[in-house]
Formats: sequence, C-alpha cells, structure tokens
Amino acid sequence: MLTLARELIYIGLKSNKKGIFDKYNTLFTEQNEYETLIVGSSRAESHFNCKIIDSMLHTNCYNIGIEGASLPFELDILNTYLQKSKFPKQIILNLDYHIPKCDNDTVFMFPRFFPYLNNSSLYTALKKRDARTTYFRYVPFYSLAYMGDKYISAAIRGYMNAPGDYDLSYYKGFAPVLEQNEIPYVKWTYTSYEACNDDKVYDLLDGLIAQCKKNNATLYFVLSPLYYKTSNQISNKQSIIDKIKSKAEINNILLFGYTSDDIGKDSSFFADPYHLNKKGADLFTRKFLLDFTRK
Repeated sequence: MLTLARELIYIGLKSNKKGIFDKYNTLFTEQNEYETLIVGSSRAESHFNCKIIDSMLHTNCYNIGIEGASLPFELDILNTYLQKSKFPKQIILNLDYHIPKCDNDTVFMFPRFFPYLNNSSLYTALKKRDARTTYFRYVPFYSLAYMGDKYISAAIRGYMNAPGDYDLSYYKGFAPVLEQNEIPYVKWTYTSYEACNDDKVYDLLDGLIAQCKKNNATLYFVLSPLYYKTSNQISNKQSIIDKIKSKAEINNILLFGYTSDDIGKDSSFFADPYHLNKKGADLFTRKFLLDFTRK
C-alpha cells in the first residue's frame, strides 16, 4: 500500500507542467536539443532569464541551475542531463565565489529528487553525497517520511493541471527569487568570512572544459553580482577571482565578471544579499547579453 501511495504521489509530481517538477522532468526524463544551457546554483537559476536570452541571441536556451548546488553537484546535474540530451552549442556557467565551505556538498531539498531516482546517473550523484539515497529509492516508508504536505499538494496540482503562482513564474528553468518583502525570515546580515579557495574544487572545471572541446561547444564563465555589502565581507574574494581568471585565460574561455557592477550596489534589485529579484535578474540578463554580443 505504501509503494502504491508513493507511486501515485510521484506520478502526480511528474504530471506538473509548470514549476520545479516540470523542470526536473526536462532534466531527468526527457530528450532535449537546447542550443544554450545555463549551468550553476540558485544564482544561475534566478539570474539568467531564458526568455530574454532567446529573444536577444536568437537561440533556444534552458536554465538547468539547481537551488543549493555546489560546483561538483552542478556538474553532476549537467552530466545527468547529457545522458539523454544533445550536447549544447554553448554553456554559460555561473561560478559562485562566495561559498564558505569547500566540503559542503549536501543536497538542498532532497525529497524533490525522489520521483527521479530511477535515473541511474542522478541516483549515483545523490548516493555519493547521501548514503540514505538507497533507502529513499527502495523503501517507501523511509522516503515518505521526508515528504510533507507540500509534496502531496504539488502532486494534487499535477493531477488537476492547476499550477500555483510560483510555478507559473518559471520559464524554461529560470525561476526568479521572491521579493524581499515576501520572505519575512530573510535577515540581511554582513559578517566577514573566508570563502572556499581549494584548487581541487576549481580543477573540476577541467573535465567540463574537455567535454566542451570534444563536442565543439563554447564554454563561458560568469560571475554574477552579489549585493556589495555581502561581497565586501569575503576576505579572500580577489584571490578566488584571480584563480577563476587564470583558469579562463589558460583555456581561452571568456569570463564575464560582475562582482563590482553597479547592479550590486542597489538593494532594490535584490531579493536577498545573494540573489537578484525578478527586476534585477531581467536587468542583469540584458546587461550580460550586451557584453556577450560585443565579445
């Protein structure tokens, strides 16, 4: 009975035509031929509006940014996507230079991935980060214990084809972050810290660089803006940026850096100190594309 109940929830979740589960359907179950991919964490997901990119570049773009993902997991998600889908003509990788811990490779909101654990590549990527993944896949009462009302609600919406307001804000994987006044628990604090600067993390980019060369795809690096008061608290920021610049120069990769851009100086463009809101994301996307087309 639990197996049946869980399967019914999974079917409902995967029936969503908008929102996060529609995005995961695209990433983990479908064959795609997108020409341009946006890759990265939630900052990639919420900073690059594919509608604007398609319009200005005349391309077919999809944003595979994953909320809460570290660079290793971002690359695993990309490789999972590529198991079924065609390699894109260009990959725009947004790099996070503000991550405090190099070994922080937990999976944010991991129950979202439960309906897709039959995907062997995704299963392997999750299992190496969380040993419980085997139980999540094969033991119904264990996985169901981590799925609250919101997943049942999302499953019902999937069956009824009734997306919620936030689901409707998604467009080809792009998902704007809610405005600050809609997230009362966000506290804008600024504490000095040292971000991850481990060569082993950035050396993971070598595999992606080799893949792009093999498939005649162009890779671009982007450092999208943080709110300046947060950015200024990263004690080793310039060291990390220099390392990314060096990686780009050695491999003839164009780097678009916005760590000191004027957008980062205006709080009205931010939903929180790390993420642009919809207005800020649209402005940043257009600014990036203007720079992009000039290169």
